[in-house]
Amino acid sequence: MNTSPLTTAAGAKPDRWPGDDFPAWISPMLVKELRQGVQSGAFAWTFILLQVAMFLLMTFWVLNRSAGLQSRIDVNQFFHGFFWMLFGLAAVIALPMRASGSMAAERMGNTLDLLRLTHLSSTQIVVGKWLAVMAQVLLIAAAVLPYLVLQYFFGGLDLVVDLFSFLVVLLVAAVMTAASMAAAGQSPVTRGLLTPLLLIGVSNSLVGVGSVFGTAVLSPWSALPAIVAVAVLLTAVMLVYAAAAIAPPAENHAARVRVLALVATGLALVAGAWFGPMSASFVIAVTVLLVAGIAIAELTSDPVELASIHAPFARLGPFGRLAAMVLTPGWATAICFTLLVAPFLGLAVVSGFPGLPPTAMIPEKFILGVAAILFPISLMLRFPAGKTRRIVFIGVQIFSLVIFFLQSPLGFSNTAATEIFRALTNLLPLAALLNLLTVSGSGGVEPMITLAAGTTALSLVFVVPRLVRELAAVDRRVAAARALPAAPHRSLPA
Repeated sequence: MNTSPLTTAAGAKPDRWPGDDFPAWISPMLVKELRQGVQSGAFAWTFILLQVAMFLLMTFWVLNRSAGLQSRIDVNQFFHGFFWMLFGLAAVIALPMRASGSMAAERMGNTLDLLRLTHLSSTQIVVGKWLAVMAQVLLIAAAVLPYLVLQYFFGGLDLVVDLFSFLVVLLVAAVMTAASMAAAGQSPVTRGLLTPLLLIGVSNSLVGVGSVFGTAVLSPWSALPAIVAVAVLLTAVMLVYAAAAIAPPAENHAARVRVLALVATGLALVAGAWFGPMSASFVIAVTVLLVAGIAIAELTSDPVELASIHAPFARLGPFGRLAAMVLTPGWATAICFTLLVAPFLGLAVVSGFPGLPPTAMIPEKFILGVAAILFPISLMLRFPAGKTRRIVFIGVQIFSLVIFFLQSPLGFSNTAATEIFRALTNLLPLAALLNLLTVSGSGGVEPMITLAAGTTALSLVFVVPRLVRELAAVDRRVAAARALPAAPHRSLPA
């Protein structure tokens, strides 16, 4: 018998528990992470140190302005830079990195199984952690906002541009939080390589573009839709990969991330047609890198023979069978996905840069980029499934980079070594792409492009028989999943 004081008579409304400080409709994962995060010493010290730094900054700002040793514009710009540096360190670096630590702590403490017992999916777990960190970022931002408004009264600053930059920093924080969670699901070596790249690449691209748009002659708000769309896409992709790292094999996260890649490609087409030149180039450049990264990750994945993944496609009939050839996990379906998305993305690239001269060779560079992604597949498939294939894929690309860098210093000589490295460069798509990016003009590069594309086509010819067999196996799994509705987690015949 339950003797708890909270037990009430039948039909009586139970008293509200004093600890119920959140509404019932809020995700329990968000409540758990937000309570732990706000009560942690890391958040408290970040908040306190940021407030102390802002107070000291404003105090020195006022003292320097009152001393009259420099012009007011110079003083404002100097301290204004310190303001954004302090706010950026807290919102873009310190708090998002806590999301990575939270994910790593769950994995090291073996508490993910306990979370799954609450019937929370991997997506709900990841999104709850992301929302908790973003809520802390918003708390920090709300505390800093009065200092931002106070600067307006010092004169010489544009409050509208500062508010725009404020929003861009929040978007960067959202992307960085999701990126740190995605990196936490990788191996320590991969995480050590990805984290600096994410910090440098994402923060520099979004903050840099935000500052360029913010100082443009035109209104910066015209570029906000492009920046928001890109930030939302990057955040969604990172969260899907973060959820996939902790999800059981029965969850089809490959379909989600590939659909996001198709959405990103559609966004690039829309940007090229409707956005301004600067916004369109930004969206298209980020989309190309994003889709290329997704294609590489999916090409190195292994097929999953579970009915729970193929059953949703089986219910859609012939259309579902075609969709399964593109959206189910595995290297074979990833090839179909890459070949499907590449023409549309190439159209976005060509249409998004209409003012560039023919010497820019945008289509040729795009073709070499696609070839560089597909080239290692034939060698990769000769090794067992799993991490070995990923290592082989990365090894081929590293070999191409080495060949390119060895060929570059020898480019001014006519020795036999130069000719050998030059021939290897023309045969390796990634090396040929890098070589094309470093040359000026279009003369003499057609043979290089033809050789690199021909090498990739030849390597894919040897993959075609195995690709056909694997796609036929996917179709059989979809058909078998239609006959097994009561056993969604059974393995299907290959």
